[in-house]
Amino acid sequence: EVNENTLFLVESSKNKPVSQFSKRMFFVKPVIIDEKGVEHWEIASHEKDELIRFIEKVEPLCDVFKLLSIKSTKLKDVYFPKVLPKLTDLQKKALELAVKNGYYKVPKETNLRDLAKLMKISLATYQKHLQVAESKIMPDILSYIK
Repeated sequence: EVNENTLFLVESSKNKPVSQFSKRMFFVKPVIIDEKGVEHWEIASHEKDELIRFIEKVEPLCDVFKLLSIKSTKLKDVYFPKVLPKLTDLQKKALELAVKNGYYKVPKETNLRDLAKLMKISLATYQKHLQVAESKIMPDILSYIK
């Protein structure tokens, strides 16, 4: 295909750092591989012990392992490497509009009726698209914070 090239790779190894990753950990940024082939990871966990266990298991697996820092910070962004559930174009648009227009902010900066008008669909239809999108995404998000 010209527009969408996809590579599916399934790899299984007990000797790779990623094999030690736990559900209590998550990526803050995507893994970056520099021009020398070195992987740069920025990961986090709500539990410092989880990170320490990960380091202890991973360090022996690596030819070169350099820990730059462990610090306690407030996270602003979290990267989800897992492919999220497939949303229809309308579900994705409903969700994007809600985020872009401040529907999830406290206090809300918009309401469902206004978002439905922006999409030029009925309130009930907009609510359904948003509800289905949320129901597909939330289980994956919750799995990262358990």
